[in-house]
Amino acid sequence: MVVEFQRRTGFCLETQYYPNALAHSEFPQPILKKGETWKSQTVYVLWPKD
Repeated sequence: MVVEFQRRTGFCLETQYYPNALAHSEFPQPILKKGETWKSQTVYVLWPKD
């Protein structure tokens, strides 16, 4: 997928759990219990237009 942005436009990249995950037990749940640790890494790869 290629998306081109015009000059002075912006975009937001947000990492998060699935929307409405609490209502769907088959989705990963965004709840930590006492003593649990959650780690995550997000990598964005962006390149200039040729």
